[in-house]
Amino acid sequence: MSAITRHKYKIIIAIIVVLGVFFYLQRNQKNSSVEKVKNTHVKQGSLKETLILSGEIKSREHTKLHFQTSGRVSTFNISEGDVVDKNQLIATLDQRELKKNLQKELNDFMKSRWDFDQEKDDIKDRAVTTAMQRIVDKSQFDLNNAVVDVELKNLSLEFSTLRSPISGIVVDTHNITPGMNIIATDVVAEIINPDSLYFDLTADQTEVTKLKKGMTGELVLDAYQDKKISGTINSISFTPKTDESGTVYGIELNFNNSSNQDQRYRIGMTGDVEFILQEKQNVLYVPVEYVHEEKGEKFVFILDGKGQKIKRIVSTGMETDTDIEILQGLNVGQVIYD
Repeated sequence: MSAITRHKYKIIIAIIVVLGVFFYLQRNQKNSSVEKVKNTHVKQGSLKETLILSGEIKSREHTKLHFQTSGRVSTFNISEGDVVDKNQLIATLDQRELKKNLQKELNDFMKSRWDFDQEKDDIKDRAVTTAMQRIVDKSQFDLNNAVVDVELKNLSLEFSTLRSPISGIVVDTHNITPGMNIIATDVVAEIINPDSLYFDLTADQTEVTKLKKGMTGELVLDAYQDKKISGTINSISFTPKTDESGTVYGIELNFNNSSNQDQRYRIGMTGDVEFILQEKQNVLYVPVEYVHEEKGEKFVFILDGKGQKIKRIVSTGMETDTDIEILQGLNVGQVIYD
């Protein structure tokens, strides 16, 4: 065999090797491109559409106590943490001056009453002239004013006594001690009823339409993340809150069968409530990102017999944040592609 012939054979063999390597790489690249396409299976099970709202614990019975008059604190009968009953005596102001003033007004009343009775006796057996009637009327007015003065002084005496309007726990005494001079605007004590706690939620205008009174939800407090607390919506405000940046509505959630005798739930504790808006069982569903829409039709991608992606028109139903129900067009276990 000549040198030229051997050279031709080498060239032919080299071309065959190059072509073989080329087709091998092309096939692997095609297979790898198919394998790299994101895919999932059509699943069958339950779907839940939920709404999660945040809030904090508040109390319906929460009072800050003030005296209705100024004065010097005489007695102060509570400390922070004390349990008090409704109408229990909390504090009193110095009543010595008030009692003296009341006694003075009582004396003035007695004098006015004596003068009035005397005027009536003086004209009892005489013909009553206009001037005499005016004297009697003036005495009546003086007597009426004396009665009012006595009532006002007695009211001031009552205002010097402070009682709790609710049962609850003393959460703040504002450092009040006997001997201090206070005015009517000073807060003397703050009391909260731990049995009147509720969870205060806020929902924006797109969320509040999905909720209604009587709907139940599960609350998880940040302080007790391992415990779920059942609650029921007691009220939904008709007007938005004015102190918020957006349009949000207040929602009150009552605790269901959850006693707070151990005071584990406290004012200001935050958490999240999950409401189930709708739920379906035994339905076909896929991740929502696999369903596309074009010209009003929804579709997914499947592979044809040649391994090429094609559109499959589907009919959808309920949708959650992550999944969407498939009503028609796919079967359970079928593979779809992104």
